Amino acid sequence: MAIAINGSTYYRTAEVYQIVGISRSTLFRWLKEGSFRDVQNVDRRGWRLFT
Repeated sequence: MAIAINGSTYYRTAEVYQIVGISRSTLFRWLKEGSFRDVQNVDRRGWRLFT
């Protein structure tokens, strides 16, 4: 379920890899390699949020 914060829509990690159609391990490998720039956003639990 997408999250709306201050008018912007954010997606959690599980939603992103399901929407994109890749595996969880591929997404985490890409994150480790620095393929994404906008991962500074986190929710109250410290989970990554993507725009």
